[in-house]
Amino acid sequence: MDTSEIYVKMCEAAKEIQEACPIDFKGYKPLFNGVTYDEGAGDVFYYRGERKVWLPRQDQLQEMIDCHKNIQIAHHRLYQIAEFWVGRNLNSFEQLWLAFVMYEKYEKKWDGEAWIKQ
Repeated sequence: MDTSEIYVKMCEAAKEIQEACPIDFKGYKPLFNGVTYDEGAGDVFYYRGERKVWLPRQDQLQEMIDCHKNIQIAHHRLYQIAEFWVGRNLNSFEQLWLAFVMYEKYEKKWDGEAWIKQ
């Protein structure tokens, strides 16, 4: 699971993703370096002071674009994501899938600092 500073920054800036967070933050406390992990649900959060940032896992990001409903859709998405990867400076599959979800659902691209509408 990516807990790098860049992924935290990408997630924090992805307001649409944060608003869609299905998890109740109550009871979560930071474990190490501002990161907490719920073993039962597998949910990861990053704390910036009082602000909590949801760090979606790869499978959660894939669900946002319905990759699990149909194997043909999953294969098509995998092909699209491989094409999408080319020329992008992304360091993990979580970063890649977050960028892909933001592009597919909200027509936004990561410019290294913010999500920009295309």
